[in-house]
Amino acid sequence: MTSTQFGFEVEDLFAQECKARGIVLFKPARPMAWDFATVVDDRLVLIQVKATEALMRVAKKNRAFRVRCYRNTRPPTSYHHAGVDYIAAYVVPFKRWHIFPAPRGLSKVQITRNPVGKQKLTIDRWDLFGAKSGQ
Repeated sequence: MTSTQFGFEVEDLFAQECKARGIVLFKPARPMAWDFATVVDDRLVLIQVKATEALMRVAKKNRAFRVRCYRNTRPPTSYHHAGVDYIAAYVVPFKRWHIFPAPRGLSKVQITRNPVGKQKLTIDRWDLFGAKSGQ
């Protein structure tokens, strides 16, 4: 499977998750810096969907997955500067979504196996897209 095919599959999975939670999505008619849009409180919210299987070693045997949070353009540009509001990152081995604001700079986000603190607060944050609690 190519990385493009993998990306389409993850976007489809994201769309299914949103539909199950009653979140209405819009897809751009042409390629954009964002994959989906939704309306939350009369505001258009732009979402970039990412996925990772890339396990990296970090300090003391703890392991983390890396998510590239910038566009692979020449020169690279941040999703934030392209107008993206949120990154929805799917960690494949855990079948878990992490949803967080798009970083302002060119960054890679590390998602640990057992998230704590601020990172734990990013798990399944469907409420950011208008889902009611418990959905």
